[in-house]
Parts: sequence; C-alpha cells; structure tokens
Amino acid sequence: MTTSPMSVPQAALPVSARTTVLAMGLAVVALAAFAIYLNGLYYRSYGPFYDSLSYMNFMAELMVRARSEGVLSAVRLGSVNSTVFLPWVESALLGPLLQPARADAVLLQLPLVGAQVAAAYLFFRRVACYERPMAAAFAMLTVTYAAVFFFNGGLSDLRMDLAQALALGTAGAVLAVARATGARRHWFLLGVALAAALLFRATSAVYVVLLLVIAGVTDLVVARVDRRRRLLDYLAAGVTAAVLAGWFYVLNFQLLYEYYTARNYDALARLPLPQSIGHLRLVFATHMGLPVAVLAGAVFLGAVCQRVASRQPLARGLNWAMLLTGLLPVGFLIALGTSLGNPYVSMTSVPGLLMFALAPYAGRPGSAANVHLVGAAVLATCAVVVITAWGGVRTHTTNADPWRPLAPALQNITGAIDADLAARGKREASFEVTYVGTLDSTVVFNSLIFDRGFVPLNGSNAIKGRVHLKTADLGVSFANPYDWKALPGASDQDKVAGLVSDAVRNVDYLIFPEDGNTLIEHHPINPYAIAYRDQILARGGFTRIAGPVRVSGMERVSVYRNDNRK
Repeated sequence: MTTSPMSVPQAALPVSARTTVLAMGLAVVALAAFAIYLNGLYYRSYGPFYDSLSYMNFMAELMVRARSEGVLSAVRLGSVNSTVFLPWVESALLGPLLQPARADAVLLQLPLVGAQVAAAYLFFRRVACYERPMAAAFAMLTVTYAAVFFFNGGLSDLRMDLAQALALGTAGAVLAVARATGARRHWFLLGVALAAALLFRATSAVYVVLLLVIAGVTDLVVARVDRRRRLLDYLAAGVTAAVLAGWFYVLNFQLLYEYYTARNYDALARLPLPQSIGHLRLVFATHMGLPVAVLAGAVFLGAVCQRVASRQPLARGLNWAMLLTGLLPVGFLIALGTSLGNPYVSMTSVPGLLMFALAPYAGRPGSAANVHLVGAAVLATCAVVVITAWGGVRTHTTNADPWRPLAPALQNITGAIDADLAARGKREASFEVTYVGTLDSTVVFNSLIFDRGFVPLNGSNAIKGRVHLKTADLGVSFANPYDWKALPGASDQDKVAGLVSDAVRNVDYLIFPEDGNTLIEHHPINPYAIAYRDQILARGGFTRIAGPVRVSGMERVSVYRNDNRK
C-alpha cells in the first residue's frame, strides 16, 4: 500500500490519538519540571551570568509592574527599547499570579516547547506519515537535544537562542505540513508561527525572510503545483507575519539598527571562512549532542539505504523545506563570519536539521509499519533523552567554567552593603562594580532581586521595605566600543578620569577588582580597571567593608564605602 504525504497512515500499532497527545503533554510537563529542578540546582551554588541575567532582571520588573499598575502597563513597557517582545507579554501575564523567581524563565519558554512538539508531531504524521508512537517520540526529541539541558542557554536558563531555535523549528515544521496538505489553515498557521519567531527575537527577521523567499521561489520554479495558488499561499503567510509582528520592528527600528550594526561585536567579527565554519561543528557536536546526533544519523542513513535498495531516486520526495530551515541559520552565520565567542547563536539550526534527519523523505517509509522497528525507535529515543538529560545535571553542578559567579560570594557582597546601610541608619544608596567580568552591577542587582527579595523598579532601582538601592550607571559596564566611545573624553585616559570624578561624587558603594584577576580585555574598561580603582582610592575617604571576596575562579573583589558621601 502506498500513502500520499497528505494522508495519515492507518495505525499498525493500537495507540489512539488521545493517548498519544496525553503522553506528549505529560512529557512536556515533565521536561518543564526537570528544567525548573535544574534551575534550582544551579543557583544553589552559582550566581547569574550574561545573557540571561539581564533578561531575568527585566522579567522581574515587568512582573512587578503588572502587579502594581496592570498588565497593559507592563506590556507597553516591554514593547519599546527591546530586541524581543513576546517574553515580556508572558512576563506581564505571569506578574499578577507569581512572585518573581529565576525559575519563571522556564515558564516563559514553555509555550514554545509545546508548539515545537505539536508542530513536529504534525510534521512526522502528515509529511513523513510515521506511526503515532514513533512520531511522538521523535517530536519529543526536538525539545530534548543537548543544548536544551545546558546551564547556559538551556531551558533552565533564559537566553533567546533556544527560544529562537524552537520558534523557527516550529515554523519550519508548519511550512512542511502546509506544503504537503495545501490547506489554507496551515498557511495561516505558518504566518502565526513566523510572527512568533519574529517577536521572540528580532534577528529572526533575517531567517524568516530568507526562508519564505527561497522556499517560495523553489516551489514556484520547481514544484509541480498550481503556481498561482502557491504564490497566494506564501503571500498569505508573509502578510500574516508582517501584520502581527511588523509594528515591533517599526517601533524599535533605531535601537535594532544600532544594536546589530554597531554594538554587537560578535555579529561584526567577520571571521574568515576556515574559522567561521566552526559554527557547523557546534551545531552537531555541542548543541545536538553525540547521542542525539548518532540516533538521528542512524535514522537518516536507514532512510537513504532504503531508497537505494528500492531503486528510488534520492531526490524524489526529499523534505528540502525542512533541510532549508535547518541550514539557513548556521549557513548565514558562517557566511557572515560571526564570532565563535557566542557559541549559542548556531543553536537555531538544530530543530530543522534534526527533523530533516529523522524524516528526510515525504511519504510512508516501508519500515514505518514494522511494529518491531517502531518500538525500537521509541525505546532508542527514550534512552537517548535520558542520557542527554543526565548530562544536563552534570553541567549544572560541575564547576567546569572558572568564570561562573559563586552564590555565597554574591550573598557576602549584597549582605555587606545591606548590613552597612542598617548600621549607619541609611535608607538610600547607590553602588557600582568598576569592571566587567564575572561580576558587574547587573549581577549584583540580580542577586538583590532574586536572593534578597528586593523589588526592581525603573531598570536600576531595587527596593526592600524602606531600603532603596540603585546602580550608579556611570558607563563602566559598557561592554562594547560603541558605547564606550560615547563617554566624555578625547582619550581613554580622559574617559577614565571622568569616571573617577563621577564615582567619587555619586557612588556610595564601589566594588573593585583585586590585583591578579583575569579580566576579559575586549570590555573597554577592563584594561584600565586597576588604574581606575587606584585613582579613586587615591582621592581618600573610602572604607573597605568586605573582601577580598572570591567571586569566581578568576576574580576576587572588595567592597568599599564612599565616606565622602554622607
């Protein structure tokens, strides 16, 4: 019996659709619970880090704003001066229901996990025509590869790389289904999925446009379909996405343009091809992970061998739209020569490549109806997921990265400031970390919110009872040359001298690096961090209240009170 890609095969295994959906739902809930567990496991020993800490800080502020001023007020705040939007809508909706906690980050990403699983299952059923158990198992594999369990960038964290990967993977699966079925509802759903990708991360615009253009042109030129109708289908999806998400790009155009063309030094690295090709290695060896890559590779080779054995053309029925979804992100990064210093951006390619490897051809493979092979595929998938998840436990507990901030150190620093304020009867104070590394002012701010129960307000203010702490925001934390250049002063020495004067006049507590720290040189302040510290202390009137405190394997700091400010 042959089955067209647009039909659903009769089940060879007696598993109902309801049972399958229930099993996938329970698996998603279990995955979320495990990610929350990993989040708590990490923060028992370690502190926050970039990029997630800035997202978590703003998440907390929006939750507080939604509780005090209403959900719409929080949504308006999240819609401007940002490179993302939908996570802030979710934060606003959670605000009236929950107190800010780092584990809330998992909840922000959970809808994307559910969407990826549902879209992948639809792809494996409608396009590859797999049995329900096999389709469900492979769908879960698209949200349980190695990167999902990273302490940095995984589901327990809050980087936008995973969100973008899940959103684009969902869109790719819906595109494949829409092409197979031709149903208008699927093309409209594709537009919604593309809009979600656009609103979860602004850089998705590049991938969305390329995906629609390349897939659309290929379909119109090569595919044997009604070209006029297919053109209207692609236009409907594109217009839907533009209507739902275009306003965000118009509203934030200046910020997005400056950030991605001047401030983002990773994107502007322009590495030569022999170096930038490293993104491809990251996709398979790091993000997908060896167990998942081996399983996907075995399924792919099995499908190809079956084609060869049955003497079918290897190109016929190829799920090229899914392959395109996977290759676009990593191909763009390689062609652009983006830095490997941010290894997480290539994660976006994993769902598309994984779904293609697991179902490289449309139609029902001959092995799909074999009960024993389906059972073996399901068991192998379960084993791979368990092995990969266990690797996540190790990354959350093993201090393999010397830059990880230590939770007791942060408690020591924030506790010293809090105790000193209480001893002096003061209620308001500002603080500043005078370099950028394991520690900076936003790391301390994050600890105040999530470890000490301070309430965030207006970006740089933290309030608890009558105590009001705020980051001084002198410009020390500027992490790129673009912002550093905007500081007053003709030379770097002039800029540092200006920062010294500002610190003495305006900052109550200063957190200085100790001698012997290993600092990242590409942050503009860091080459001058010790001189900056010494020039401030040379002014006199400073008292050390804590330290030296070892905040990571690479850094020690001391906390000083500025007695020049009464």
